[in-house]
Amino acid sequence: MKKRLSTLSPQKKKNKRSNLFLWGIKSFLDLLYFLGHPVYILLVYFLYHLKSLKLLKSPNKHKPKIKKLKTIHLPAQAGYSLFTIHLIVLSLLSQLSTLISKLAGMFPKPTKKNLFIAFLIFVIAFLSLDIYYLYEFLHSLPSPNTLKTRSIPLTTKIFDRNGNLLYKIYDQNHNRTLISLDQLPKHLKEATIAIEDKDFYNHGALSVSGITRAFRQNLNGDFQGGSTITQQLVKNALLTPDRSFERKLKEIIIALQAELIFTKDEILEMYFNEVGYGGTAYGIEEASQMYFGKPAANLNLGESAFLAGLPAAPTYFSPYGAHPELAKIRQAEVLRRMQEDGYITKDQQLKTKDQRLNFAPQQTDIKAPHFVMYVKDLLVQQFGEKKVAQGGLSVFTSLDLKLQN
Repeated sequence: MKKRLSTLSPQKKKNKRSNLFLWGIKSFLDLLYFLGHPVYILLVYFLYHLKSLKLLKSPNKHKPKIKKLKTIHLPAQAGYSLFTIHLIVLSLLSQLSTLISKLAGMFPKPTKKNLFIAFLIFVIAFLSLDIYYLYEFLHSLPSPNTLKTRSIPLTTKIFDRNGNLLYKIYDQNHNRTLISLDQLPKHLKEATIAIEDKDFYNHGALSVSGITRAFRQNLNGDFQGGSTITQQLVKNALLTPDRSFERKLKEIIIALQAELIFTKDEILEMYFNEVGYGGTAYGIEEASQMYFGKPAANLNLGESAFLAGLPAAPTYFSPYGAHPELAKIRQAEVLRRMQEDGYITKDQQLKTKDQRLNFAPQQTDIKAPHFVMYVKDLLVQQFGEKKVAQGGLSVFTSLDLKLQN
């Protein structure tokens, strides 16, 4: 007795094709959803406003009877989450499955050529979708021009008639005073470049050798970053400090743009005025005042080496922290790098390393407090709270501190 061969009926073949087609659409949408692709929203809009499909003539020489889909309008500001929209689309696809099963039988049997063309069209379509995503990503980046044009909170200082500082007023724990690059000592600039970005003047926004060196050092247990000074400026001034691939990509793109707009000296000057040195000290001038009680222009080699090493981990290397001995260890590392790069001699390195650092005591200075608070109230009445707290005013009063004391 001959066994009857099992064959699929034409209707089951249609259903098999339709299920495969439906699975393909669902997989594509799943991929876009997983990537968080912005074009996903456009697909939702299209599917919800789809009324009918116009297809090629049927092999049976008659058009299939297709019921029009009911249009569902989404408000412009619907506020749906991406996950909710994903569920809505998949629900809609399940309602379309019957329609697709009717349409699937109209397509000819696929050949290798047709499959290759379909695959090629899919790849081109998918890549073209990313043009929109790339445009939106680049459009969301802050302009590097804002490094110069943005409003930076600056410290307001109140002096007596002889220029003696009475009090500093600053907002959001950002104590900052701008200083130009030509006012800074040469060894401070050299120390910063040696420890942060040794080839700063010889490369663009990125340093391949720096990244390679950092990777090698990290494998040996000696933590070291691979970012250039330009990248650090962009991260501190325009971006958030979070560690993510997206933030790093933004940092690189903006840094590349910044290198085309600004000179190396301009970038270095902005870095010195932007980076945090621990506590409320932002910028090298206030860091110098906080740690050594002197202007940055008067820093010696040992003090410069110490401050240059702080931005990598201000709290960890702070002389006022739990392990003040780490401040000298970090300073010694900076001096070693300066000697290796030819900025100082071996004798200078060893001599400076053995010198004691005289740190200023931590204190909140306010002299003639009743008078200062009276002056502050007058300033707020005239200029407003924000201007006084962030405007970087220099206020000279009629008070003579020596006579007052």
